[in-house]
This record gives sequence, structure tokens and C-alpha cells, in this order.
Amino acid sequence: MTTTTGDIVLDPFCGSGTTLVASKLLKRNYIGIDISKEAIKLSQKRLDDPIKTNSRLMEVGLDAYKQKDELELAILKSINAIPVYRNTGIDGFLKEMNDEKPIPIKIQKASETLDEAKRKLISAAKVKLSNFVVLLTNQNCDNQEVSLTEEFGIKLLLIPKYECHIKDALNGKILSQDINKLLHAYI
Repeated sequence: MTTTTGDIVLDPFCGSGTTLVASKLLKRNYIGIDISKEAIKLSQKRLDDPIKTNSRLMEVGLDAYKQKDELELAILKSINAIPVYRNTGIDGFLKEMNDEKPIPIKIQKASETLDEAKRKLISAAKVKLSNFVVLLTNQNCDNQEVSLTEEFGIKLLLIPKYECHIKDALNGKILSQDINKLLHAYI
């Protein structure tokens, strides 16, 4: 939805007033509502002296922030995950929730050890208040099986890389479930 000069913008939970300041700078009328007296004071202070800053995203464009290669995007798409950019600990989120909390996914990078990948994922999950995470590893396929552990109160599902599943299938160890079904079995 867009507005034009002179339109009214309503922000019923205005908080610090970012929407109101943007409205004022774009010559829109605005109405801000908030239950917090402190938020109202802060909004009013920002409206009295609005500051326009330049957005890095607007300067360089969205493509500058997309840092996933085609394989990572294909993997995320195959497990019905929404990609996340500019986050070293999370590559995407499953569309499903666990106990009404988001489920972060990380694909271990070639430059990361398994411990580094785990640490980054667990750290990012804490910020997102997630209690269940999925790490797709790039570890050697030998004796690498799906495992569910708990670290720092967060359930961690480790899934060996896709090549391991293909190797198992070629060696006659055909999996009874694809990755998507496997994920949902643990959620």
C-alpha cells in the first residue's frame, strides 16, 4: 500500500515514532498511538527534530545483500525454508514453528568447522528465542547420521549433507523419508 502527499498515516503502536517521522519527512499527515508514555515522549522528541538518514540498502540495492549461492538457495527451497541474508548464524527459517517459535536453519559453510557452525547457529537462535534449530552439515559421510542433541537448552538437529543421503541410496541404504519428512518428524 502506498500513500501520497497529504494522506493520513495511522500507526496504532508507534513506539519510538519511526513511521511518524517518515510520514512527516514525506509530507504526510500522521496519527501515532502508544500505551507507553515514554514512547509518546520519544516520538514527540523525534518529530520535533526529525532526522533523515540514508539507507545503505537503498544506496547499494537488495542484490548487494544476497550472499547465498544457488546451491544454498536450492537446499533452503527444498526444505520449505525462507532464506535469511546478512546473518552468519542463520541461513533461513522453516515456515513451520516449534512451540510457536521460529525454527532457524544453518547450512555449514566449507570454511567453518562443525563446532563453529553450531556455535553461530545456537548464538543466533538465542536472539530469535528459538528452542529448536537445524544444522545441515558438510561433514564426511562416513558414520554420519542424523542426530538430535540439546545444547544450552536448544534442541539441535544435525543432518548430514545431501551427498550422504545420495551415497546411502546408492549403497542400498535407501532412506525411508526425504529430508522434508525427516525434519517434520523431529518438529
